[in-house]
Amino acid sequence: QGDNAGTYEISVVLGENPNYEITVGTATFTISPKAAAVTADDLSKMYGEDDPALTATVTGLVGEDTLNYTLSRAEGQNVGEYVITVTLGENPNYDVTATNGKLTITRKAAAVIQPMPRPMQPPEETGLELVTIG
Repeated sequence: QGDNAGTYEISVVLGENPNYEITVGTATFTISPKAAAVTADDLSKMYGEDDPALTATVTGLVGEDTLNYTLSRAEGQNVGEYVITVTLGENPNYDVTATNGKLTITRKAAAVIQPMPRPMQPPEETGLELVTIG
C-alpha cells in the first residue's frame, strides 16, 4: 500500500517471542503530491486558415504517469491574440500548476492588381463611328 499521495497507517505484525515483552505502537506515513506543470504552447495561424491542434508541454511526471487536463481557446477568427486556456481535471498525485498560452492570428497577405490601360483602338477596328463635335 502507499503508491498514491495520501496518509497511510503503518502496521507491525509480530510472531510470538517468549523472551521479550513487546509493546506495539502505531504510526503513519504520508506521500505528498509531486509538483508538476502544464503549459499551453503558444501557437499562430494566418487569417482564414484552420486552427492548429492545441498542444501543451507537461513537466514533473513520474514514469508513465499522465495528467488530466483539457485545452480550449477564446472564440474569434479575426486578426489578434486569443487565450489558450488550460483546465485541470483530477490529479490527486500531483500539485499541478497550469499556465495559459495564446493563439495569434496574423494578417493574410493580399495583393491589389490594377489592370493596365489598353491603348485606344482606331474607330474602324471597334465598329464604332467617330463623331466630331464643334
